[in-house]
Amino acid sequence: MEIGRPRLPGGWRAGAAALALALASAAHAAPMPGGVAVVSLLQGAAEVRPDTAAAWRPLALHDRIGRGAEVRMVPSAEGRLELTLPDRSRLRLKAPARIRLDTLAPAERGGVLLRLLRGHAWSSVRKALSGIRHYRIATGTAVLGVRGTRFDTAVAPDRSVDVRLFTGSVGIASPSRADRVEQGVPTTGAVRPPREIAAPREIAPPREVSLHDWLLVLKSMQRLHITADGTPGRPAAMEMARQMGDPWIRWNLERDRRLNGNE
Repeated sequence: MEIGRPRLPGGWRAGAAALALALASAAHAAPMPGGVAVVSLLQGAAEVRPDTAAAWRPLALHDRIGRGAEVRMVPSAEGRLELTLPDRSRLRLKAPARIRLDTLAPAERGGVLLRLLRGHAWSSVRKALSGIRHYRIATGTAVLGVRGTRFDTAVAPDRSVDVRLFTGSVGIASPSRADRVEQGVPTTGAVRPPREIAAPREIAPPREVSLHDWLLVLKSMQRLHITADGTPGRPAAMEMARQMGDPWIRWNLERDRRLNGNE
């Protein structure tokens, strides 16, 4: 299957450039000091360990979780967990999801980097006053960088990934592309204005990376499937009425609406 070059309308080019900032350091972001995530909802059971050498322990409502910790949901039909991040963005997991909180820092110090190891993760990301968010979700085959948005990410047992975007925009890249995007990324503590980046293009042989070195932007009410070997499909439109038939999606949208109305 040949992957067509994603075409970005003029209004989306600036968005792609800004999203590239978030993607640039995701693949190998170094841990940085930052805040903590707080358990703001727990249905069923979940466990946490501060690092891979530590033992798992049960999570409880209002627990605080620091960077580097790994969280897993105990399998159950209705198991759900919500973490409130330092900027009050929210991450929700559906059992039996598993995730690692690599960084929980302000945007100027690396932002948020989460590694989804399996299952569903819903992100409700607040839009920063600057208009640029450093909120990233990495999987084994793709890295997602977002601004203010709501979307669901699912990692299947075979490592394929499905993304469903409901509001905002999401930049999605192969891990190699995310690690190589450098436009607009500062080398010092100062944040430089984003610069427009070129659309993905084929790279001349002998470097055979045309199918696995890619970057695209997903728009509101679109979905994307990425195969287990890291090959992206084409963004496809979604119908809200059909998505509302999924209890997980419906619950998240209703909870976002309720919480946002109280803020």
